[in-house]
Amino acid sequence: MDITFTEQDAREVHYPHNDALVVKINCRSTQLWRVLVDNGSAVDILYFDAFKKIGLNESDLKPAATPLYSFTGDSLMPMGMIELMVSIGTFPRVSLIMTQFLVVDCPSAFNAVLGRPTLRELRAVTSIYYLTMKFPTQHGVGEVRGNQYDARTCYNNSLKLAVKDATSRIMMVHLPEEAIEASVVAADEASVVAADEASVVAADKASIVVADKTSAEAASKAPVGSSDKASVESSVKASIETTSEDFDPREIDEVRTGPVEDLEDLSFDLSSRTLKIGTEVQGPVRASLIAFLKSNLDVFA
Repeated sequence: MDITFTEQDAREVHYPHNDALVVKINCRSTQLWRVLVDNGSAVDILYFDAFKKIGLNESDLKPAATPLYSFTGDSLMPMGMIELMVSIGTFPRVSLIMTQFLVVDCPSAFNAVLGRPTLRELRAVTSIYYLTMKFPTQHGVGEVRGNQYDARTCYNNSLKLAVKDATSRIMMVHLPEEAIEASVVAADEASVVAADEASVVAADKASIVVADKTSAEAASKAPVGSSDKASVESSVKASIETTSEDFDPREIDEVRTGPVEDLEDLSFDLSSRTLKIGTEVQGPVRASLIAFLKSNLDVFA
C-alpha cells in the first residue's frame, strides 16, 4: 500500500510554521488530546495527570526499573508501565494497537508522547511540513492531522514550565545557614586581624583586640548574613522577571493587512445602509457593481 503526501494535505495548515505534530488519539475509550508524536523518543510516555483522568490508578501499574534519559543527560525514574489499547485514525480507516506506556510523574504541557515503538507498530509515516501522520489500515491509508493551536499552546506552556523549573533550581541553590555564619566569622576575624596590625603601632595591643572583637561580633554577623540573603533574593527576582517570550526564538510577524486602495462610501436612497467600494473602480465596471450591490443590499450591507 503506497503512502504519499500531496498539496491537498496542506489544507488548513498555516504557513510558514515550525510546529510540532500534536494529535488526538483514543485511549481506553477516552479521547486524549495534546499527544506529541516524537520520532526521537525511544519509548511511549503517559503523564501521570492524564493517567489519573482516564480512570487509572497506581495499582494498575507494573514495575519499571529503567530510568528515562533526556538529551541533556537528566534522568527520571518512571512510576511504572501499563499496556493500553490505542485507537488512531478516523472510521473506517482506523488502526488499533496495544501500546506499552511508561508512566511518569512530572510537569508537562502534553498528555502523552507517541514514540518509535508505536510508530513502528503503526507503520506510520509522519510529515512536519503537512502536519500529518499516515499509516496503512484494512480499509486504505489512514491519517491523523496535527492541531496547530494545541502545538503552539503546548510550546508556550513548555516555556513557562522551563522558566518555573529554572527559578526553583535557583531558589534551591543557596548556602546553609551554618556555612554562611562560618564564612561571616572567618571574614570578620581576618578584618579584625588586619585592623589590629595597623593600629597596634599607635595604641595598646590588648585594648585594641578586645574592642575590635566586641565591635566585630556585634556589627557584622547579622548584617553580612542579611546582605548575602538579599543578594541571592535579588538574583532570583531577576531570573523570575524573564518571561516566556524571551525564550521564544520564532519571529513575530508585525505586518498588518489593509485595503490596497482608498475607499469611498456609497449611500442608497431607499436605505440607510452604507457600503464601501474602491476609488479605482471606474466606468462600466463601477456602474454594474453599484447596480449589483443595490439589488442585493440584504446580503452585502
